[in-house]
Amino acid sequence: MSISCYDCSAPRSSGHCRRYREPQPRRLFALGIAWFGLGVALLIVMARCHFFQVNEDQIVAQRYLPWSMLVWMGLLLTFVQRS
Repeated sequence: MSISCYDCSAPRSSGHCRRYREPQPRRLFALGIAWFGLGVALLIVMARCHFFQVNEDQIVAQRYLPWSMLVWMGLLLTFVQRS
């Protein structure tokens, strides 16, 4: 009988068995928020590329802040869920 990385008959202390964890809804929600914020930010940058080249100060305008905050909030929630 060979022991592979997927063989859960190995003792827990050997480190060969990785326990399957069911997806946690809160963690998936937090990652979803982060990915959504990142996607929206990328769409804004692609749609307004010329506008940002002409008006460089608009890159840090207040109206774009909620989308970047969604990314950081989602990552922070994911970190809090892991610890």
